[in-house]
Amino acid sequence: MKTNILLLLSTILFFSCSSRAKQTSIEVSAKKEINYIPYYLNVYEADSLFYAKNFEKTFNLLDELFTEFEPINVIGYDEYLLYTKVSILLGKKMNYKNVYSNLILNFGYTSEYLKKDSLLNIGLLKSQIDSNEYKILRKTYLSKIDFELRDEIIEMVKFDQKFRKETIENKGLIDSLDGIELAKIDLINKDKLFKILNKEFPNRNKIGKSDAYGKSEYESTKIFSIINHLAHNDDSYKYLSERLHYFIELGECNPYNLAALNDSKYTQFIDYKDIYIGDSLNMKYKNIISNLYFYRRFDVLSKLNSKLKEKTNKNRMIIGLPSVEQELFWRSKYN
Repeated sequence: MKTNILLLLSTILFFSCSSRAKQTSIEVSAKKEINYIPYYLNVYEADSLFYAKNFEKTFNLLDELFTEFEPINVIGYDEYLLYTKVSILLGKKMNYKNVYSNLILNFGYTSEYLKKDSLLNIGLLKSQIDSNEYKILRKTYLSKIDFELRDEIIEMVKFDQKFRKETIENKGLIDSLDGIELAKIDLINKDKLFKILNKEFPNRNKIGKSDAYGKSEYESTKIFSIINHLAHNDDSYKYLSERLHYFIELGECNPYNLAALNDSKYTQFIDYKDIYIGDSLNMKYKNIISNLYFYRRFDVLSKLNSKLKEKTNKNRMIIGLPSVEQELFWRSKYN
């Protein structure tokens, strides 16, 4: 049995480096030349095609995409999982053991998660991965997570939020008198974050998925709130904007982080309660609004006029965000 498991791992490690296995190997020296922004845009298109039940086009788009790019499984889209599902749905020929071992070993999916989806469960059964093989794959996946960095990020997020939440709970708002304390908090987190970003971006491949990993409850590892609070310092904004764009092109940073940074910087001048006059956008915000991505502002996205929607789509496409239409569709799936 041990020999079989070792053979499986060797096969999967080889598989994960094979271009036809949909995990193209990228040399470090060549990595700088990779630009994942077109990849993100194709992932959104594949997602839209799938939900329009155009399964063959979904498959063809992702199949071609994965011959050029190593799959990264964008949060909220999980395109490698989608590719697996549509392959099963269309009856495409594939090595189920390799594909499912890859899902567990490289993307962190648990057997419990895969069994919840009837289509994915069919493939899991066909993979014939037994309990011992699964334990080895899961253990190997967990060994690749940097839990020390994960814990550091968790503490930074807590530190970022604690004073803010307590102040709002006690006073109902954060006023100018709280600014000194907030500046201290943000400065400490800034030094820690910049030290991390000088080396890497703490994405879920490095610090794990949204999972408790044996702890009593899940704790947030989402750093966009820290990024938001550093946006109003010009030097910090410049560094973060350049660094996040660099990691986006490498496929290591979700574009929403850069959108959050940008929108946080500029919307400090906007009162969202005053953004509309009736059903029309307040033109005193015209110049500011035209430079926004409207990160998570679905209430604003749904009311953009055609000219501003076109400008917003251009802004979003440049950094790898879905179009306004795709964003609103994606949002509707979770309502």
